[in-house]
Amino acid sequence: MKIIISIVVASVFFLGGISKEKIIIPDNERIDGSGCYLQLIGVQCISQEDFTGTDQIYIHADGVKITNTARISSGDYMDLTNLEPIYMNSGVTIKIWEEDWDSDDLLLKKYIDCSYKGAGEKYCNGASDASYKLYYKVY
Repeated sequence: MKIIISIVVASVFFLGGISKEKIIIPDNERIDGSGCYLQLIGVQCISQEDFTGTDQIYIHADGVKITNTARISSGDYMDLTNLEPIYMNSGVTIKIWEEDWDSDDLLLKKYIDCSYKGAGEKYCNGASDASYKLYYKVY
């Protein structure tokens, strides 16, 4: 069984205007309706990956691109609350990528599951040459 979710990307945040994409989240662990929702809240750039210009980041959920590419610099915060929540029966891996001319750089990777349900706003740090924080909540 798979769950299909529509994500709307807010035009005020991401380049390229409003877009709709379908995200397919595998539903191979919980089929008893005990799922939860993941709401991405924001991304904070502590220190960017590129030495010149801005970082150009985008986000994947289980390998599916859910945002357009957006520019961010050290010290910037990007609001993600305009994204639709992601329903999940088990969990989802969120990755933040930085677009590069040769190969894209993985800035942050986090597996988030329903065990975080009700824990309030959480954040995780990326481990790369750059420093990023992803803020989220599970309900």
